[in-house]
Amino acid sequence: MTADPASIQIDETGPHKFTLSVTFDGQRFECGTYVNRPEAMKAGRLFVERKQGERAGRKKRPRASQDKWQPKQELPQSERLFPILLR
Repeated sequence: MTADPASIQIDETGPHKFTLSVTFDGQRFECGTYVNRPEAMKAGRLFVERKQGERAGRKKRPRASQDKWQPKQELPQSERLFPILLR
């Protein structure tokens, strides 16, 4: 087995202030400030899970297909100029 490519680091920077940094595959990510250590750790684990999923090539929710998108029908010139008066 290979070593885990992720490390989670939480630093206490003040009262009720914890900063989260995650190193994943040699890249360091600054992930924000949290009120308590357990919430920072939870966010770090979720971040690592997401990065592992991206590396594996799978996404949680597929994006909508572009061919399903259709532009809105354009309004007639008279309605674009005076929309309040016509309604």
